Amino acid sequence: MHKWFWYSLNPEEKFQRYKHSLWLLILAIIVLFIKFDLMIALGYSLVLIIFSYLGYKHFQSEAMAYKERKSCQKTL
Repeated sequence: MHKWFWYSLNPEEKFQRYKHSLWLLILAIIVLFIKFDLMIALGYSLVLIIFSYLGYKHFQSEAMAYKERKSCQKTL
């Protein structure tokens, strides 16, 4: 069953979908370099990369904690 809404996903599914959405980041950076001057594009792409990395780490830590909780519940 496909879950369409972000709030209905568990943390592991959110992490998987976030990893696949990073292709959009690559596309956005390419568009920035095509549309803007070099320095402006570098600045915006740096901001995008930093926030994407922080989001990736956040979802990764949530997924790991969820996986640990799930494995602890199975052992009980």
